[in-house]
Amino acid sequence: EEGHAGVVKSMEEARAAAEEEMAASHAWVTERYEDAHDGVAEAKKDAAERHAEAVAALVAKAAEEARKAAATRAALEAAYVEGRAEQDALFADAGATHAAAVIAMEEAHAGTVAEMVRAAEVAEEAAVAAAAAMEEGHAGVVKGMEEAHAEAVQEMEDARNAAEQARVAAVGAMEEAHAG
Repeated sequence: EEGHAGVVKSMEEARAAAEEEMAASHAWVTERYEDAHDGVAEAKKDAAERHAEAVAALVAKAAEEARKAAATRAALEAAYVEGRAEQDALFADAGATHAAAVIAMEEAHAGTVAEMVRAAEVAEEAAVAAAAAMEEGHAGVVKGMEEAHAEAVQEMEDARNAAEQARVAAVGAMEEAHAG
């Protein structure tokens, strides 16, 4: 019972350690996720500000160049399209960063859960092995006790037979001496 209690205690300690490690890993991943999420929000804010600045600059430039030739207006429109494409690329990069952060968090969480399950399996295997060893030791003690008991009974039987033979011999010698 003491050995089994020790095994159970070790298993519970291993489980507690695994849960503590999982909680720490989850907190770390959550912190990384929040940092990445803050970075995405900042990038979106910067992109929006740049977009607003670019649009304002283009509008001002368009008003200034409105009096110029149609070729100049076409060039301004092309510049606007290019600036818009850059802003779209910035938004796409921010979205990719957010998705990568989410994937990393899910992978880390899955790895932590797998480690906790394996630790529980190892603890269970140790408990089963300890119980088997305890039963085997008990069987060995019982067998040794039975063998020692059988030997003691045999020695007692031999001693009783020897005493009986000595008594018979003594009675015979006494009768023989009496007859003489």
